[in-house]
Amino acid sequence: MSEIGARLAGCEIPTNHELSYSFDIHSAILDTYLGRVPELRYTRRRWVGDLLLPPPGAGRVVAVTPLEKLLRLPGVLGGRVLLVPGTEVTPQRASPTPYPYSRQGHR
Repeated sequence: MSEIGARLAGCEIPTNHELSYSFDIHSAILDTYLGRVPELRYTRRRWVGDLLLPPPGAGRVVAVTPLEKLLRLPGVLGGRVLLVPGTEVTPQRASPTPYPYSRQGHR
């Protein structure tokens, strides 16, 4: 047995495209999987990207700016807050480079 599942690209690519052009990307993707040609009505053209703010180090989160406050900032279209006060965090590496970084063999 096997499974076939529709999966969206990672890194918020579909969401960014949807926000950039103001159309329903999930309906468009569903149409594509069902063999229909999606009708794309782009109603805006704007630059959209992500700003991932990882915890700066290990420890316990003591405060988090509420999402409602962040959404009031100029240019913010959406957001997601993943941590709450009291959450224990550890630093996450975004690089396969051995840690701690060694300059041996690097120029």
